[in-house]
Amino acid sequence: LPSTYVHFLMFLYFLDEDSTPNVSNVENIHNPESLKSKRSRWSQSHPDEWKKNISKKMRSSCQEYTSRIKKVDKKMSAKIPKTVDYSKCKYKCQEYFNEKEREILCKKYWNLNDFKLSGNKRSYPTSEPCS
Repeated sequence: LPSTYVHFLMFLYFLDEDSTPNVSNVENIHNPESLKSKRSRWSQSHPDEWKKNISKKMRSSCQEYTSRIKKVDKKMSAKIPKTVDYSKCKYKCQEYFNEKEREILCKKYWNLNDFKLSGNKRSYPTSEPCS
């Protein structure tokens, strides 16, 4: 069959009952890529856009976030290092780190998004060598 005849038959096939062509179906004839993109029955989930996951990311990166305790949004402040009395520190930490540097260290530490490292945040070094 000639290609023009095939196009004509397809055009007739996609005509509505009132003899007006359905524009979307006619466009699909000339654009076969649009025929491939069918929507599924279930919509795709986007966990990155969920309020719960957004607040988790904000909390773990030392930023302000909203808490969803008992379905009430509550603004929580960003993480800051606690004030420490350096007078009794035997390592003389006050000479090496001022408050601004401590804040920067805290943010860098909590912005480690590697989950392997985040599991080790509260672990202590061992005397055994790593294998």
